[in-house]
Amino acid sequence: MFKKIFLILLLVTSTSLAIANNRDDALASVNEEPKSFMSLDNSLKNDRDFVLAAVRSKSSVFEFVSDIFRNDKEIALEAVKDNGYYFNFVNDNFKKDRDFVLASIINNGGNGYKYIDKSLKKDREILLESVKNEPISIKFADETLKNDKEIVLTATSGSVYALEFADESLKKDRAFILDVVRVNGHALKYVGDSFKKDRELILIGMVTNEHAFQYADDSLKNDKEFVIAALKVEPKTFEYLNDTLKKDQDILSLR
Repeated sequence: MFKKIFLILLLVTSTSLAIANNRDDALASVNEEPKSFMSLDNSLKNDRDFVLAAVRSKSSVFEFVSDIFRNDKEIALEAVKDNGYYFNFVNDNFKKDRDFVLASIINNGGNGYKYIDKSLKKDREILLESVKNEPISIKFADETLKNDKEIVLTATSGSVYALEFADESLKKDRAFILDVVRVNGHALKYVGDSFKKDRELILIGMVTNEHAFQYADDSLKNDKEFVIAALKVEPKTFEYLNDTLKKDQDILSLR
C-alpha cells in the first residue's frame, strides 16, 4: 500500500516538474523570440498566468496573444507600461481609461501618448507627465494645452524641437521665449525673426548653448560691437563670423 502511494506521489511530482520545466522553457523561448509564442501549445497560450508572465518578461509578446488577453486590463497594462506602441493592440476602452493611461505614461516615459483616446489629450496632468520624458508628445495634444507655459517649457527643456508645436501666442511672448532660451539656447533656431535680432536673447542663449550665435540675424552677425560682446560670452563664436570680422584686429585680440 505504502509503495503504491509512494509511486503515485513520485509520478505526480515528476509530472509537475515536467510541466514547470516546460513553462520555464517556453518562457525563455518567448523572451528570446516573442513570435515563438504563436508556436506554443494551446495549454500555454490559453493560460492567463503564463501569458501575464510572458508579457511581463517581454512586452512584445502582447502582439501575439489572443483577443481575450488583449482585453485583459492587467495584461494590457503590463504591455503598454513597457512600450506605448502596444496601445495599438489594446481594447479601445483602455485608451479612454484615465487611470490606465496615466499609469502607462508614468511608466513608459510618455511614448504611448499619441495612441491614447482624443478625450484624454485634453487632460493636463497626462500631457505634463508625458512631455517630461517624451517632449514631442505635445505635437499630439489638444490645441487648448499648447498655450500652457509650464507644459511647453517642460517639453522644450527636453527638446527644443517641441517649441515648433507650441501655440503661436507663446512663440510671440518675449518673456516666455526668454525662459526657454535660458534653459537651452538652441531654441533660438525655432523662434521668430524678430527674436533673432534681439541682442539680449542671443547673448543669454549663448550661455546655455555654445553655438547659439549661429541663429542670430545677419544684422547682429555683422555688428562688430555685438560680436565682441558675443565672443566674451563664448569664444567659439569666432567660427561663425564673416571673413572681414575674422581679420579684425580688435576681434583677433580677444582670441
